[in-house]
Amino acid sequence: MGIEDVHLRRVEVGGLCFGGFSGSHEYHEDLRYTWTQKKASKLLRKLGHVDVMLAHSPPLGVNDDADDRAHVGLAGLREYVERERPAMLLHGHTYPPLPVERWGETEVRHVRGHRFVTLPSPVSARSA
Repeated sequence: MGIEDVHLRRVEVGGLCFGGFSGSHEYHEDLRYTWTQKKASKLLRKLGHVDVMLAHSPPLGVNDDADDRAHVGLAGLREYVERERPAMLLHGHTYPPLPVERWGETEVRHVRGHRFVTLPSPVSARSA
């Protein structure tokens, strides 16, 4: 199908660097792709800069739901976005009534289900 797993990897496509982080905060017994906040932070510290970050869950405090254990965002992803300032972050997993669409210098898009987005140009992504 031409799908490539970018979990904790960086992949260049069309002049843009994409990276990803699969999974969510640890909230159920199926431990595949669930992380403690500490482990997610540790894993994301090793991922270098990307232009577009693809993530299952949102960053902590951005399009998450602090009152619902299953939909708490990831502190490590928030730290990553604040540190690396990718041009764009695409995430799903949550149900934000009024999604945040910008976090600092990063364009944020909630794409649960599907959504068409305009990717940043390689030149503008590099200058962000």
